[in-house]
Amino acid sequence: MTEIPHIRQPQRSGLLYILLTLLIVSAGLFTAVPSYPSMSLEHGFMENIQAIGLLASCGLFLYYSKSGALQIAQPLAWSLTLFCLTFFLLEFDTRPFDIATLTAITNGTIRNVWLGLLWVSVGLLVFKNIKQVWPVFTAWLTSLSGLCMCVAGAFWIASRLLEDGGYSYVISPFFLEELMEVNAVILMVLSAYLTSRDTQETNLY
Repeated sequence: MTEIPHIRQPQRSGLLYILLTLLIVSAGLFTAVPSYPSMSLEHGFMENIQAIGLLASCGLFLYYSKSGALQIAQPLAWSLTLFCLTFFLLEFDTRPFDIATLTAITNGTIRNVWLGLLWVSVGLLVFKNIKQVWPVFTAWLTSLSGLCMCVAGAFWIASRLLEDGGYSYVISPFFLEELMEVNAVILMVLSAYLTSRDTQETNLY
């Protein structure tokens, strides 16, 4: 029977630091956008930050599949890696690079097929190892790292509402959408980093 790992629970100070980080980043971007309006456009500064952050999250979660509390629940670490990779592929448009092979494998039907196969494979691994995965997942979900990922999801939903809502805005809707996505990615990177911090002292055996 898998022992539920002792993963640190959210502390008020940690939540305040994260909120302060998001406020500082948002204020900085709000201040900068009048002087640099192109920062929120396709392949602009804000989107490039998202791409870097999502790739960093992928790398961190993949690394943690070999260490810490996620070591005994590797399918969970792979799921989190794939989750971040999926957002990267959906958000970062490779077509402007005009590289035929890159465009083919990261867009449209081909991308959907291989990405779907990866999700099916990871899903089967999770199901096969559910006794090991579930207690680690529930412990992780209630930690600060899990909370960051959940709030990141809320920011992604907000960005979609801004994109599809057809509302009127005081400032550019493109900027507001990108701002929500930048905040989401910051939280995803923090989630990946905190996964290590929250589990590094856990005795899994």
